[in-house]
Amino acid sequence: MTIITVRFSKSRESAVSNQGFTLAELLITMGLMGLIMTAILSSYIFITKSSMSMGNYAEMNEQARMAVEIFARDIRMTSDVLYVGEGEMSLEVSYSQDDVQTVDYIYDSDAGEFIRIVRRIVGKDSKFVILDDLIDLEIKFLNLIDAETENLLEIKRIHFSAKMLKKVLHIANTNQVISAQYMMRNRKVAN
Repeated sequence: MTIITVRFSKSRESAVSNQGFTLAELLITMGLMGLIMTAILSSYIFITKSSMSMGNYAEMNEQARMAVEIFARDIRMTSDVLYVGEGEMSLEVSYSQDDVQTVDYIYDSDAGEFIRIVRRIVGKDSKFVILDDLIDLEIKFLNLIDAETENLLEIKRIHFSAKMLKKVLHIANTNQVISAQYMMRNRKVAN
């Protein structure tokens, strides 16, 4: 007599373990993974935009600081105002007794640039954009009592105000650059 033993429990367990996941389990897992990936992607985009904005502000502040320094130095050393107009001026700047130069400042509103041009008697003129990405620039000419004037003989102070707009990757950042009034120390005025 031969006894045959059949183990149904092991074969049933191996049949269950070889089946895989049910459709419901797959859908729930894919849904959760989709939510997690969306959260990760949203965080990445937010961090990227924030980094770009910080870069925009840092670049605008650096450019504005340099422009205000150059502008302030020229205004303080101005010995004569040769011409003023809407968004432009021409100055005689005395860096020393032997070094007197004509310096023009021009605001090109179409290009959004504030340009400094040093006129040379001998050689080529030096042209340099000291501010770009400008959306507004205002220059006020003031006399000794801080009243606005366009009389060339009265101009003693200049007030400079600019607004910049920087766009990178569809991110627009604005920066207001406001400086104090600059006095023309080397200039003698009528009033």
